Formats: sequence, C-alpha cells, structure tokens
Amino acid sequence: MKNIGSTLLFIALMATTAHALIAWEGGLNLANLSIKIADTKLQTQFKKGAVIGISGDIAMGDEQHVYFEPGIFYEMNGCTILDGNGQPAGDYTINTITIPLNFEYKTGDKCSSRFFIGAGPYIASNISGTFIIPARGPIPGFGGDLVIG
Repeated sequence: MKNIGSTLLFIALMATTAHALIAWEGGLNLANLSIKIADTKLQTQFKKGAVIGISGDIAMGDEQHVYFEPGIFYEMNGCTILDGNGQPAGDYTINTITIPLNFEYKTGDKCSSRFFIGAGPYIASNISGTFIIPARGPIPGFGGDLVIG
C-alpha cells in the first residue's frame, strides 16, 4: 500500500506542474483464468466484474501530441469454473489494484477530432480474493478467502 500512496502523490505532483486533465473512469471487465491441477486443466469461462479508477492526461511538451497517462484502478477479476457438462460449478473472484503508466501519441489539434495510440507498462497487485463452490445434491457448498501472496 505504501507504493500505491507514493504513486498517487507522484500523479498529484505531476498534475500541478503540467497541463493535465484528471478524469474518473469506470466500466465492465471480462476476466478469465487458466487453472491446472495435477496435470488436469479445468474448464473455465469469463466472469463479469467492474473497473473503477482515476487517470491523468499530462502533456509532455508544448505541441500537445505526446502525453503521459498514469492512473490507478480497482478491478474485479476471476473466472467461473465449469463442470464436465459445461454448467457453472464454482466461482473465483480476485480483487486487484492496477497502476498503468501509459504514453500516448495524439494526432490533430487539441479540442478537435484526434486519433491516438499508446502503450506502456503497468503495476498490479492482487489484494484479496474469494471462492465459492455451490451445493450439489447431498454435497454441501463451501467457500472462503483465497490466500494472496
């Protein structure tokens, strides 16, 4: 958590010393996991989750074509495990903090139609997780917290 605080401070300092735009972002996340246990790959499918966070758009020069776009996001990841018949047999949820550090190139003039392309690294940390296996006939359901780390 100390690194996340340092990153937020860095973003705030960059925003005060440069022409910057800060915006809230949110949306839908479709995540899936590949799970292999004792040489057996489990069948999984996408799980829906939310993404919410804040990002900055900091111009890296007077021409306003190259931008640094840092951010911090909370993401819900995971998967639904399927049984042999393709029916849901379990659910994994993993909560992640993601810090993207993207650089973008934008064509055209500011406040007009622009095409942009960007790339960059990101830092991510899984902060918590849960699993749920529903009851099936006489077998009771169970669940709990995932051990992260």
